[in-house]
Amino acid sequence: MGTAAACCVKALQFAYSYPGSNGLIARATYPKLNDTIRKEFFKWCPRDHIKRFPTKDDNTAIMRNGTTINFRYIAQRGKQSLEGQTTSNLLSATYDWIVVDQLETLKFSTKISSTSWDVSVVPRHTKAMMKPCL
Repeated sequence: MGTAAACCVKALQFAYSYPGSNGLIARATYPKLNDTIRKEFFKWCPRDHIKRFPTKDDNTAIMRNGTTINFRYIAQRGKQSLEGQTTSNLLSATYDWIVVDQLETLKFSTKISSTSWDVSVVPRHTKAMMKPCL
């Protein structure tokens, strides 16, 4: 099992364990997100468990149990800082759980609010996090 498959299994565990939660499945770039992790997710998730599939305009799936799964890429084309880094619109979003595939390809600093997150390593270079209050 590769990292993308392991991420999908972990994301499905979160989605089924916490009905109605708002989750994030992320990858470094848009092409990698859609060509790998999103395709892999729908190989592992039964079609009849999905209420609404992602569209060209909205890269979000809604499961029949009310869980929302947001497929997002991290390397956003935002405003550049003086250090040359771009900002990501993920910084202002709120999620109940997060799964990031291929973390070694990313160069970023993270800011997580005062809420502490449980972090578990799925396979090497992959992180899965969830709020402990769920």
